[in-house]
Amino acid sequence: MITPVEFKGAMGLLCSGVSAVTTTAENGAPRGIIVSSLTSLSADPTPLLLVCINRSSSLHDDIAARGKFGVSILSEDAHDDSARLCAYQPEKRFDGISFFWGEYRVPLLTHALVNIECSVHEAITRQTHTIFIGGMLSASKQDLDKKPLVYFNKSYRSIAKSIC
Repeated sequence: MITPVEFKGAMGLLCSGVSAVTTTAENGAPRGIIVSSLTSLSADPTPLLLVCINRSSSLHDDIAARGKFGVSILSEDAHDDSARLCAYQPEKRFDGISFFWGEYRVPLLTHALVNIECSVHEAITRQTHTIFIGGMLSASKQDLDKKPLVYFNKSYRSIAKSIC
């Protein structure tokens, strides 16, 4: 069996899009973190996606309590927002970030390719994380002329051009 360090090293070589997962705190303040563990699950009969959140994360209990969360798939001009959501204390993460309130009262980031609002369809706990399966309530494309923000080998990257 490999060690946690080896696991993280191997998974760090998986190029992934950068997404913010957001919700609100008990007092209604916006909360969010950056995730790489986001994927589509099913389109039919109910559009579902899943996101894995560490149970020690400040966002975990907020999502469980509210039953709603947002996903902002970030564009390459959102690297500062991403760094802020990773580095600051939970109550200060949205300071200086441009966001708006979605139709279902979930905070969504302005610098996103697409914003999605979800209700918690199911929550499955495995080891240190909870897999939140979200039923998609809304999806709005923002600016498709922009490129996605991607993460590979411990740094942000951009996509150069299509090769096919």
